Amino acid sequence: MELNTSDPIEETNLSRVTRSVVVNQALWTAGYSLTTGGCLTYFGYELGASGILIGLLLVIPETVGVAGLLSRWMIHRVGNRKAVWLGCSLIARFSTLGIPLLAFPSLRPAGINPLWLMAGFLAIAQTAQANSYMAYLSWLSDLVPEQNWGRFFAKRN
Repeated sequence: MELNTSDPIEETNLSRVTRSVVVNQALWTAGYSLTTGGCLTYFGYELGASGILIGLLLVIPETVGVAGLLSRWMIHRVGNRKAVWLGCSLIARFSTLGIPLLAFPSLRPAGINPLWLMAGFLAIAQTAQANSYMAYLSWLSDLVPEQNWGRFFAKRN
């Protein structure tokens, strides 16, 4: 089904939502590549990680992604998809900030291995991100008319 172009307000809103989502996706992709994979592994090596801890840092993002299944419960509990998205996004961003701060020895808590803190920050951030992302997709489905989902989500990807 095609977009009903006889309604200019609907077309303008859809175009605005599409542009915003494409920009958001580009920023998310850039940030994700900096907080996982090579950059994270390199930083782990700099903090003294080896073997098992590097493996742990590499599997945490994908393993805790299953926590996104909690987003449905959160949405029903809160009653607002946008609020769940925003709240989980903020938790994810603030916990991600803890990772680069570990580079400064004066900011590390005494007696705690910074690698375990890094793993903890990463697990919290990725769990919150998984729930945020599910709430985001659910919220987007409310903003975009159902007949446009295929084209809209294709542009987003």
